[in-house]
Formats: sequence, C-alpha cells, structure tokens
Amino acid sequence: MTAIVFLLLWSLLSPSSCQLPRTPEPPTPRPIAAQPNVDQAKAELAFGIEMAQRGLWHEAFWRFRRAVQLDPENAKAWLALGITFERYGLIARAHTAYNIAIALDPTDPVIRGTLEAFRRDHPDSVPARVSASGSDRDSA
Repeated sequence: MTAIVFLLLWSLLSPSSCQLPRTPEPPTPRPIAAQPNVDQAKAELAFGIEMAQRGLWHEAFWRFRRAVQLDPENAKAWLALGITFERYGLIARAHTAYNIAIALDPTDPVIRGTLEAFRRDHPDSVPARVSASGSDRDSA
C-alpha cells in the first residue's frame, strides 16, 4: 500500500504534472472605429435642441457636447455647442466652437449669420485679425 501511495504522489508531484496550465494570450484589442457615430450624434443633437427649446440648457449642453464627441465633423453640433457656451457667458469657448463650425461648413448661412452676430455682439472678445499691410483689423 505504501508503494501505491508513493507512486500516486510521485505522479502527482512530478515536474511535468506540476506545471500550471498555460494561460491563453489576451485578445488583441480591436482598434476603435475611425468612422464617427453619425446617427447617434444626430440623435443627441436633436434631443439637445429639444431641451434648449424647453429652457433646459444644462441638459442641452451635455447633449451637444456628446454630439461633438461622437461626430467631430458635425458643424451643426459645434454651432449648437457655441450657442450654449455663449448663453452661459463663456465667450472665448463660444468663439472657438463657432470657428470650428464655420471651418467645417463655410457655406452654411445659419452658421455664417450666427458667427457674424457673435462678432458684432462681442467685438472686444474677438481677436483682431492682422492684414497683410500690418493693420490691426482687415478692412473687409
């Protein structure tokens, strides 16, 4: 009986049987899709507009911000975010958001009109543009 116990222990404790099972390699993380989630961004933008119309600007801000995160190429989302920044008195941030919106869609009349109104309403907050002649502002 001692021999049987010895053989069992030997087979259980032998170096070949004491190795831990090899753990599988972790899966290689998949790259995040480069394509923005356009549909979700549009839904966030639409809901944000609805919230703004109800006067729920805090909720609207978060929806517009999310829309920009989901689709950074969405000029309307940048415009809405800029309007919200302006409403909260964050003029520099509003100016940045408006400039991004106009850069994304320079022909959109709503974006152009909003940016022109912003520049008219906040002339001191808009940095002076230096023309080729070196003057402080372009004579446009």
